[in-house]
Amino acid sequence: MFKYTDTNIYLDFTLASSASKNNDNIFSKVSMALRYAKDTGTNFWIYEDKMNFEQDYARKLELSDTVREAVGNYRIVPYYQAIVDTKTLKVQKYECLARLVDAKGKIVSPLTFIPIAKKIKYYNMITRIMIDKSFDNFETMNCEFTINLSIEDIIKKDMFEFIMCKLKNSTISDKVTFEILESDAIEDFKKVNRFIQEARRYGAKIAIDDFGSGYSNFSHLTKINADYIKIDGSLVKNIDTDNNSFIVVESIVEFAKKLGIKTIAEYVHSSAVLDKVKELNIDYSQGFYIDEPSLFT
Repeated sequence: MFKYTDTNIYLDFTLASSASKNNDNIFSKVSMALRYAKDTGTNFWIYEDKMNFEQDYARKLELSDTVREAVGNYRIVPYYQAIVDTKTLKVQKYECLARLVDAKGKIVSPLTFIPIAKKIKYYNMITRIMIDKSFDNFETMNCEFTINLSIEDIIKKDMFEFIMCKLKNSTISDKVTFEILESDAIEDFKKVNRFIQEARRYGAKIAIDDFGSGYSNFSHLTKINADYIKIDGSLVKNIDTDNNSFIVVESIVEFAKKLGIKTIAEYVHSSAVLDKVKELNIDYSQGFYIDEPSLFT
């Protein structure tokens, strides 16, 4: 910090250095170390050849091009995974999950392309395609469905207007549930609740996704008037072997029931986990033991 006239000026520095065997492309190497330091929140980082930053950077560039090309050609495809009534195991609705089809027809996992899409500002475009295709597919089906939304989707003016226009002009708005990602930090509850109120005008429902992870806390449930809570899979997957996970899930279920909110267990991957889900009286279940994401045939 230094002072100029009556103003305090603060400067933050992020340092990068290189321990490369040669000086070829030295500025590029230092730049990659600097970018890595910023991405990881560290004060400095020293480039070393063994880190393979060039290969990683090249892969990200290639994947960025893949995302742009797929979005431009509308090759974001909804896969569907059943959500069942825990007691009867009858399908109640389907979650629409994004998959990317590259130029060679290969399916790319969302774990791979979603982080890149967010980084290059293409995530909202993917959400638009998912909403359009999911509404089209369920138009002729007598079944409910869910679509994932980020906080950014909700608070951005153009996305808000796009979603409300879709709800207003659709005949199946009362069949959709929007899953708000709980792992996103919610800073403006007024905008979130405005979205919820407007969506409910058209019959849409709201779920809090991944509850129990990230920034989640019980106060969110009192601020967001949700219809469903999806209990995070990192907790559910171990409730048959980890007593602490069982206790946490039990607390979430009890709290939700007192607020009149239905619960959904994610990551039900075995009969043992499903038995525990039934024991806890969780309303709905979802996971590979029940159904794997796939295209409708």
